[in-house]
Parts: sequence; structure tokens; C-alpha cells
Amino acid sequence: MTRKRLFTTLLNPNRPRLVALIAFCLIMAVSSGCTALRNIRGYLYCEIILNYDDTSEVWGTQGLSQCPNEKWEALVPEAIRADYNATGIIMNGPRYFVINGASGVDMPKDDTRIYGELEMRKLATLNATESAPYVPVTVLRTNTWEFHKGSEIYELTDPEGQVYTMQSYSQIIDSSLQETDLSILGDRLELPQGWRFLSIILDEPLELAADGEAVVVVDELRNTYQQR
Repeated sequence: MTRKRLFTTLLNPNRPRLVALIAFCLIMAVSSGCTALRNIRGYLYCEIILNYDDTSEVWGTQGLSQCPNEKWEALVPEAIRADYNATGIIMNGPRYFVINGASGVDMPKDDTRIYGELEMRKLATLNATESAPYVPVTVLRTNTWEFHKGSEIYELTDPEGQVYTMQSYSQIIDSSLQETDLSILGDRLELPQGWRFLSIILDEPLELAADGEAVVVVDELRNTYQQR
């Protein structure tokens, strides 16, 4: 199966940080960090992606707020695009983590900006490509997603038997989508031939480690999954 690679322009070469844009869907991912995040399942975040001629800037609420809905809905995308002389804008949110924790995470602490009444920090500057749903993309990062024993997880399996585990779900396409809907998500996804969706209750902890690279896909609702 064809894979696409995202090459990034990092904010600081000594402390690499990466957020990868995939099918208009940003997967928060940072590398070379030392921070462990715990109990983040259900954590709400939003991002704004400002596109320029050959790069994109990613601004997000991670670590600042859980993206209050009234502040997010009050934003005017075209006005933001014009204010910052961008060629395009992607409103990437709301999104919710379905991972329980993460290690190797190093959130940037500089470059905050107020959009409307919503504070965001600059997460990355990218040279990014876009990918269609169910097309694997290689993301350059190093970190580990953690799922606890007893947690329900959601997986896609491709025709070759490769498994992808959901790391976040999105309300970008369907604003009513809730975590309680995910166990039967397969009933509404228009899966390509040979693909399968499955929900599983873990009988032991699960870790998804990325050592320099992770392979991810999105579905048509812009939920994101990482290869196991």
C-alpha cells in the first residue's frame, strides 16, 4: 500500500516538535520530550492551521485550555486568515483524545497568540501534504501512546491485516459524535473493500510506541488512528 511521508520544518532543531497534518486532520505529536501525560482520555483540544505558500503554522489549545465551545464557535476563519496573510486556513477541532496517557511529550512553551478570546500556542511549522481517508501516512515523531487495562479501544484493520488503533476522535464532520458512539462506529463508516472496524476491551495495558516514525490513517469523519 502506498504511503506518503511528511517532512517538517521544526521550530527548534535542538528540541524537535511535530504536529502532522493528515487529510485536514492534525495529530498532536511531539518528540524528544521528557514529560508524561496521565489521564488524558476525553481531553478536548482544538487547532488552527494557517497555510502559506510552502509551509503551514499549527496553533493549538493543548496545555492552555480545553477549547471552550463558545470561544471556538465565535471564531471567524476567513477573518483570521486575512489578519495573518495566510493563503488558507483549516479549523481542526474540536478533537478528543481516546488515549489514557502519553510519554515522551514536550509541549512548546513559547509563541502564544489570542484568536478571538481563545489562547493558542504555536506547536509547529510544517511542510505538509494532505492524504485521503484510509491512506497510510508516515509521521516523523518519537513518543508513546498508553491505553489502560479495561479501556475500550477502536481499531481499523486493512486488507493486509495491518491494525491501526484510534488515538483521537473528531467532531469536525459530525458535531454530535461522542465517545459512547465509537463502539458502533463501524456501522456508519464507509470502509474501503477489505477494511474492518472493531471495538475491543483491553485485558492488559497497550502501548503504541513511535521511535522516529509513526504510520497513521484517518477515516472520513477525521478520527485518527496509529499503526500498531
